Amino acid sequence: MLAGAPASAQPTRPPKQLRVHTVLFDGVEEQDFAGPVEVLGIIARQHHVKQSFVTADGPRTVTTAHGMDITVRTPWSPRSADVIVVPGGGLGRGSGVDEEIRRGVLPRALASARRPDLITASVCTGGIPAVRRQDHHWTALYDAPRREERP
Repeated sequence: MLAGAPASAQPTRPPKQLRVHTVLFDGVEEQDFAGPVEVLGIIARQHHVKQSFVTADGPRTVTTAHGMDITVRTPWSPRSADVIVVPGGGLGRGSGVDEEIRRGVLPRALASARRPDLITASVCTGGIPAVRRQDHHWTALYDAPRREERP
């Protein structure tokens, strides 16, 4: 600290960056990941938000529910995230969410990522791979018993 220097001239620490990882997977719903990305993008500069797309499988190309290919370059690294956003991926047999539950990779990755200072958020049916009994869309309640019976 400099004696006699005005307060505005005092060195300040840069604000902490909020690191947000949005999980993509084959069959992910475009609107479910685009909405949070857009909102966080609007506030990114002012509030120091850094966003990345990740997959539980590591870097690869993901095909969305409506056929858009997205190249995900950031490796799965929940320790380097403050927030993990899990978008929805349809509903019912054959949907992106159904396939992720069947494969088990994303549910296991999310379970092992838990820690006290990590926020996990979901959009629509994105909560189903994270917490299978907690559905985030009212229509998912009708499919939950059938989904739980599957191997």
